[in-house]
Amino acid sequence: MINLLCQFEKNFCSLSLCLCSNYVSSFSDCDALTAIYSDHWRKNIMVLAKSHRVYSIDLIGYGYSDKPNPRDFFDKPFYTFETWASQLNDFCKDVVKDQAFFICNSIGGLVGLQAAVMEPEICRGMILLNISLRMLHIKKQPWYGRPLIRSFQNLLRNTAAGKLFYKMVATSESVRNILCQCYNDTSQVTEELVEKILQPGLEPGAADVFLEFICYSGGPLPEELLPQVKVSFFKLDQIHNMPISSQ
Repeated sequence: MINLLCQFEKNFCSLSLCLCSNYVSSFSDCDALTAIYSDHWRKNIMVLAKSHRVYSIDLIGYGYSDKPNPRDFFDKPFYTFETWASQLNDFCKDVVKDQAFFICNSIGGLVGLQAAVMEPEICRGMILLNISLRMLHIKKQPWYGRPLIRSFQNLLRNTAAGKLFYKMVATSESVRNILCQCYNDTSQVTEELVEKILQPGLEPGAADVFLEFICYSGGPLPEELLPQVKVSFFKLDQIHNMPISSQ
C-alpha cells in the first residue's frame, strides 16, 4: 500500500550545506524517483507513486526551503547550479538512501544535469521537461551588450530598484500573467495555483534570492552539461509532445 506524506515543514538537513529543505514523499518498495522542484509535481505524485517511490524537493532558496541571504557568502556566488546539485545529491544520499531517477522541469533540468555530472553514481536516469536554455546567459549575449547587462544586474542587486522591482512582480496578478504564458492549458491557472506559487515568494529572504538568481548569468549551459552525462535521459520540449531526443 502506498503511503503519501505531504510534508510541508522543513524536514531535511543537507550535511554539506547545513541548510534545511522542504520535500514531499511517498513510501513504497519501488525504485526511487526524485522530482525537482516540488510544487510543480503536486498533481503527479499520486500517479507516479503507483510505480515508484517518489520524492519531490524544493531547491534551497525556493518554496519553503531555507533562504539564506546571498550577501552572507561575501563575493562567492551561492545560488548556483553547483549549490543545488550538491543539495540534490545530498538528499539522495541522506534521505532517499539509494540511487534515483531524476525528473526535472525548467531550471530543475540544469540542477539534475549538474548533479549527474558531479556524482554520476547517484543518478540512474533522467527526464528533462522544458529545460531552461538560459537565454540570458552572458555567453549568449553580444559582446557589446555585456557591459549593459552587468550594469543592470548591479542596479538590481545593490540599489533599492531591485526590491521595488520584486514588489511589482510578487503579486497575484503578475504571477497569474506569468503562469498563463507558461501553461499550455490556461484553465489550470487557478487562484489556488497562483497562491501556491506566490506565498513562498513572500517569505523573508525570498526577494534577495530572486534578485540574486536573475543576476546569475554565469555557470553551466545545458548544451555544455549534456555531453558529460553518462546516464540515459529523455528530453521533452513541450509537455504535450513526445520525447524529441534520447540517449
